[in-house]
Amino acid sequence: MKELSRNEIHSYFKKLEVALKDVLLGTSSGPSRSPSASEFMLMSITDENAVAFKHHFSRNYLFLLPNGELYVPVTNEAFNRGYFDSPCC
Repeated sequence: MKELSRNEIHSYFKKLEVALKDVLLGTSSGPSRSPSASEFMLMSITDENAVAFKHHFSRNYLFLLPNGELYVPVTNEAFNRGYFDSPCC
Protein backbone atom coordinates (compact mmCIF):
# COMPACT_ATOMS: atom_id res chain seq x y z
CA MET A 1 0.00 0.00 0.00
CA LYS A 2 1.33 3.40 -0.89
CA GLU A 3 1.79 5.79 1.98
CA LEU A 4 -1.29 7.96 2.37
CA SER A 5 -1.18 11.63 3.25
CA ARG A 6 -2.97 12.93 6.32
CA ASN A 7 -5.55 14.57 4.03
CA GLU A 8 -6.22 11.30 2.18
CA ILE A 9 -6.70 9.43 5.44
CA HIS A 10 -9.04 12.13 6.75
CA SER A 11 -10.99 11.99 3.47
CA TYR A 12 -11.47 8.21 3.73
CA PHE A 13 -12.71 8.50 7.31
CA LYS A 14 -15.16 11.24 6.31
CA LYS A 15 -16.48 8.98 3.54
CA LEU A 16 -16.80 6.12 6.04
CA GLU A 17 -18.67 8.42 8.41
CA VAL A 18 -21.18 9.26 5.65
CA ALA A 19 -21.56 5.61 4.63
CA LEU A 20 -22.22 4.53 8.24
CA LYS A 21 -24.75 7.31 8.88
CA ASP A 22 -27.90 5.30 8.08
CA VAL A 23 -26.51 1.78 8.39
CA LEU A 24 -27.08 -0.76 11.13
CA LEU A 25 -24.41 -3.44 11.45
CA GLY A 26 -24.91 -6.80 13.11
CA THR A 27 -23.48 -7.93 16.42
CA SER A 28 -22.64 -11.39 17.69
CA SER A 29 -25.49 -11.18 20.22
CA GLY A 30 -28.12 -10.36 17.59
CA PRO A 31 -29.29 -6.73 17.83
CA SER A 32 -27.90 -4.40 15.20
CA ARG A 33 -26.13 -1.18 16.06
CA SER A 34 -24.90 1.95 14.35
CA PRO A 35 -21.14 2.23 14.90
CA SER A 36 -19.17 5.43 14.39
CA ALA A 37 -16.21 5.82 12.06
CA SER A 38 -13.96 6.31 15.10
CA GLU A 39 -14.44 2.62 15.95
CA PHE A 40 -12.43 1.63 12.87
CA MET A 41 -8.83 1.77 11.70
CA LEU A 42 -7.87 2.15 8.06
CA MET A 43 -5.95 -0.94 7.00
CA SER A 44 -5.40 -0.82 3.23
CA ILE A 45 -6.62 0.10 -0.21
CA THR A 46 -7.45 -2.93 -2.36
CA ASP A 47 -6.53 -3.35 -6.02
CA GLU A 48 -10.19 -2.53 -6.78
CA ASN A 49 -9.81 0.79 -4.89
CA ALA A 50 -11.98 -0.32 -1.99
CA VAL A 51 -10.81 0.91 1.38
CA ALA A 52 -10.47 -1.78 4.05
CA PHE A 53 -11.35 -0.75 7.61
CA LYS A 54 -10.95 -2.98 10.65
CA HIS A 55 -13.16 -2.59 13.72
CA HIS A 56 -11.13 -1.91 16.87
CA PHE A 57 -13.08 -4.23 19.15
CA SER A 58 -14.48 -7.08 17.02
CA ARG A 59 -11.47 -7.02 14.64
CA ASN A 60 -13.82 -7.63 11.70
CA TYR A 61 -13.43 -5.85 8.40
CA LEU A 62 -15.73 -3.80 6.26
CA PHE A 63 -14.91 -2.23 2.91
CA LEU A 64 -15.79 1.21 1.59
CA LEU A 65 -16.34 0.77 -2.13
CA PRO A 66 -15.39 3.46 -4.67
CA ASN A 67 -19.10 4.30 -5.14
CA GLY A 68 -19.42 5.12 -1.40
CA GLU A 69 -21.32 1.96 -0.45
CA LEU A 70 -20.21 -0.44 2.28
CA TYR A 71 -19.44 -4.10 1.73
CA VAL A 72 -19.48 -6.25 4.87
CA PRO A 73 -18.10 -9.76 4.33
CA VAL A 74 -20.00 -12.39 6.31
CA THR A 75 -18.09 -15.67 6.40
CA ASN A 76 -16.77 -18.15 8.94
CA GLU A 77 -13.25 -16.84 8.39
CA ALA A 78 -11.50 -14.79 11.05
CA PHE A 79 -11.89 -11.03 10.62
CA ASN A 80 -14.75 -11.47 8.12
CA ARG A 81 -17.59 -12.59 10.36
CA GLY A 82 -19.79 -9.54 9.74
CA TYR A 83 -20.43 -8.46 13.33
CA PHE A 84 -19.31 -5.29 15.05
CA ASP A 85 -19.74 -5.57 18.81
CA SER A 86 -18.60 -2.80 21.11
CA PRO A 87 -17.79 -3.01 24.81
CA CYS A 88 -19.64 0.25 25.42
CA CYS A 89 -22.99 -0.62 23.72
